[in-house]
Amino acid sequence: EQKTMHTFFLYLRTVMTWDPELGKSVLFASDDDLIKGDFGDFQNRLVGASILQATGEDWKQQKHVLSPAFKWNHIQALFPQFVDIVGQLSCKWRELSGPVDVYSWLHRATLDAIGRGGFGFDFHALENDQTQELKQYEAFMKEGQN
Repeated sequence: EQKTMHTFFLYLRTVMTWDPELGKSVLFASDDDLIKGDFGDFQNRLVGASILQATGEDWKQQKHVLSPAFKWNHIQALFPQFVDIVGQLSCKWRELSGPVDVYSWLHRATLDAIGRGGFGFDFHALENDQTQELKQYEAFMKEGQN
């Protein structure tokens, strides 16, 4: 049974797996066990010197800083915020008549979830698609595609 898929994500070759043991071995591998490709200017503009490109001691430090955000108790604490966002999205969809641009609405809900859950900042993207922060985010994403 095949447990991996090779595809492209944001113009980058990507390997996805739905095998929990393989996923665990990658997630908990030491930095020396993984080789990170150099995707050039596009990746540098998109993610900069983040954990996605870091290696060695820099990677270890970034992983140490990020690890608490992925602990179960932290995720549980964020759950009510995510439920609230889903409730807002549901209400917005019920207010609409005609076809729903699901991608656009999920994009905005995701931005609200990341803002509230990750940064303690509400973009209000579900309430208003013309906020300054949303426009800046969309401009940033557009720049990453160029």
